[in-house]
Amino acid sequence: MAHEHRNEQSSRWTRRSRHVLAAAAALYAIGMLGATQSLAATPGPHWVITSASAPTYFKPGDTADHYTVVAMNEGSTATDGSPITVTDALPAGVTATAISGLAGAEANEELECEIGTLSCRISKPVAAGELIVVTVTVSVAGGAHAGEEVKIGRASCRERV
Repeated sequence: MAHEHRNEQSSRWTRRSRHVLAAAAALYAIGMLGATQSLAATPGPHWVITSASAPTYFKPGDTADHYTVVAMNEGSTATDGSPITVTDALPAGVTATAISGLAGAEANEELECEIGTLSCRISKPVAAGELIVVTVTVSVAGGAHAGEEVKIGRASCRERV
């Protein structure tokens, strides 16, 4: 039994590592990783949202493709702890089969996620420079977008004040 628990923890760590690496790759690709704060930035939180998928385009009949949405507080201060919700919408014929989210300086805090609303929520302060990483696994209907590849990932981040 202990061996099974250790394998489950190892599997969760591997999934978490992949999500954090995907987030870092997305930020590096758009030049945000290691970027310095702009002196002209107004005080307060400011959200920058990116997404990356594997594969880049999903094909009809795919059953386990996933994409990662990364919301970064690029502002000069932490949020005030009001709930922050990251949501997305999928095109017709694409169904979410799983959703998970992580936040924090080391992306090690699990978020409250709901597959029905395709959203993840955090109800504590998010410091400047910290990430919210949401991973969604999808299935693409066999007849959906026949002969076409589907690009997804139109997320938004909303802070409730």
